[in-house]
Amino acid sequence: MLVHGCTSGTAKGTPAIDAREIHRLVAKGEGKLLEFKPGAMRPTELASSLAAFANADGGLLLLGIVEQPDGTPTIEGVRNRKVAIDHLYTAAGLCSPKVELSAPEEIDVDGKLLLAVTIPGGLRQIYSAEGRYVVREGSFRRSVGRIQDHFIGFRTGRRILVALQLQAEVRQRAEDRVFLLRELSRVLPFVLA
Repeated sequence: MLVHGCTSGTAKGTPAIDAREIHRLVAKGEGKLLEFKPGAMRPTELASSLAAFANADGGLLLLGIVEQPDGTPTIEGVRNRKVAIDHLYTAAGLCSPKVELSAPEEIDVDGKLLLAVTIPGGLRQIYSAEGRYVVREGSFRRSVGRIQDHFIGFRTGRRILVALQLQAEVRQRAEDRVFLLRELSRVLPFVLA
């Protein structure tokens, strides 16, 4: 995958992204195919990013970079590698369907550990995180609203409509009807007596 002119992935164990490339990416900033996250992120926050990338063209998630109040990204590093990786895989499992990830690439940048995670794009499924469908637009994630004609992206040359949202709403309405029928059947004998 090409992200701002850098190929992620490895060839025979050689890191595809080195410290110099990380500095270049940080200087360019986030974009449609690149997002920065602190090293200690809750899985729910990460899940939203993973789903948004998977629903678009894919991308590269760099863990260990903090955005300062003025918007400037700063390399802080990942303090606890094991916890960060656990949170990453937990986040992938929180997506529906689960986003399949390859092992994160570990990169040493000036003595600080960063994790680079490539999220594949062009997948045939539509992903949600915590029941919300999210898409990547520029350097932002955006929730797709309820029943709207929003196209998530291009999959093999055709647009996919977010029909899953409609299915979820129909399912919720059916569950509401079942609840209502249960309550009526519980109360109705007393009303008729």
